[in-house]
Amino acid sequence: MTDTNIVQSFERGLGVLAKLNVHDGGNLSLLARQVGLNRTIVYRLLETLRRQGYVRKDRRGGRYWLTASVRRLSDGYGDESWIENLIRPRVRALAATFVWPVSFCTPASAAMLVRATSDFESPLTLRRFPIGTRVSMVVSAVGQAYLSACEPAHREAILEAVRGSSPDQAERSALEHSAFIKRLAGIRRKGYVLVGGQQQTISGLAVPVTNDRIVIGALAVRFFTSAMSADAAVGKFLPGLLSTAADIRAGFSA
Repeated sequence: MTDTNIVQSFERGLGVLAKLNVHDGGNLSLLARQVGLNRTIVYRLLETLRRQGYVRKDRRGGRYWLTASVRRLSDGYGDESWIENLIRPRVRALAATFVWPVSFCTPASAAMLVRATSDFESPLTLRRFPIGTRVSMVVSAVGQAYLSACEPAHREAILEAVRGSSPDQAERSALEHSAFIKRLAGIRRKGYVLVGGQQQTISGLAVPVTNDRIVIGALAVRFFTSAMSADAAVGKFLPGLLSTAADIRAGFSA
């Protein structure tokens, strides 16, 4: 498809909707910075969306918010039945126990794709990753958990795809470091991975999810690094993650 087939204003409007969704609303200055456009253009996009009923404006604070009308845009969408019937109820149940945000991701070429999440229900979500968000295959906890459970040939094919996808500096550092494969082997032995630490605000704990011998994805919980130590997080979250992963595996054969 050539650029002449693109309606730029529509593309920009969708970008504004996406940022409002991720940030749970925002003012004009924030949204302009997030989408990389000047305030006049973003204001016109917001007012157009408000006229159509998809956005409302707080008259006192000047913040814009999505309205319930946005939900109508997804009424005709149906995800694969196993995601809807098997994964999402278990993610919701686990999130109700943890309170911290829980996500389930599957591979999508050179990245991991968020397929189910409690980010919009958890009061402890610092940054939202909506359904459809792509996260790093090599840097994220879900990506490392998934790769650790793959057979070597499959894993190498995925890593080759990552190398060919113009990875960012963090991904290049991981891919070029000889310790990365050893790290994945260690994750495979333990059955889980913890990504984060003192230099990061958010930590993630993830486990692979399988269906018989096939690795289908990874299940993870995110938490504030300052809230608990690595050992405390593993003790608090790992049993529930492993139990839910086993329940998903059993659900495929039920």
